[in-house]
Amino acid sequence: MPAQSALLYPSHDARELTTVPLEERPRHLVILDGTWFHTKKIYDAHTWLHDLPHVRLTPDEPSRYRIRPQPNARYVATLEAIVYALRIIEPQTHGLDGLLRSFSAMVERQATYFPMHPSPQSCS
Repeated sequence: MPAQSALLYPSHDARELTTVPLEERPRHLVILDGTWFHTKKIYDAHTWLHDLPHVRLTPDEPSRYRIRPQPNARYVATLEAIVYALRIIEPQTHGLDGLLRSFSAMVERQATYFPMHPSPQSCS
């Protein structure tokens, strides 16, 4: 594993990425992709992941991925997590808003084929 790597995973001991000082922020992120059930199984099965420093995010908005409900209001889809993390550790990265727009368009397209869970905004 390269030096200055961290796992982006919401474990109880994970540091909030925005509070990590600039000089300590990871240069490489390991990100598990899958449903929350599957990523927990991956995490539990690969104990070397436990040895990495853990960082987490606290998004300002709920996930755009409304096809499946999130187990926690602060959990987001993998693509969203990657974009939010890049905004913090590589703020000069261009095109991140475009990724989120494309993701939203994909969700809307999927929504025409699957019954939707209500978005958090529509529940208030």
